[in-house]
This record gives sequence, C-alpha cells and structure tokens, in this order.
Amino acid sequence: MDYTIEKIEFNMIEEAFSMIMKVFMEFDAPDYSQEGIETFRKEIIQNKEFKNRFKTGEQMMIGAFID
Repeated sequence: MDYTIEKIEFNMIEEAFSMIMKVFMEFDAPDYSQEGIETFRKEIIQNKEFKNRFKTGEQMMIGAFID
C-alpha cells in the first residue's frame, strides 16, 4: 500500500477534523466521560479560533494519504 505524508491545507481542515472526531469516538471516547467527550468536541473540533491558526500558519497538521 502506497501513501504520502503531506501538510493539510486549510481548505481540507473540515474534512481532517471530521476524521479526527470519528477516530476519537471509536478509539478514545469509550474511556472518557460524556463531559470529556463534549469538552474535546467544543475545545478542539468546533473551536473556530483553533482552526483559524491553521489558516494563518500558526498551527500545522500533517496527514498520511493513501492513493
């Protein structure tokens, strides 16, 4: 299986955060309280200020892509 490692561009950020939430819910959320899950959702996934840091270049995300 071939894959590439690339910087996530801002136009892909919503898709990336959607995948982050999906993976979190499958693998991590079972170990968290409902309050912990909501905190993750609000502070990371839905946080517009955090997402804007990717737009300004202050924050960066790297992803692995298959094909």
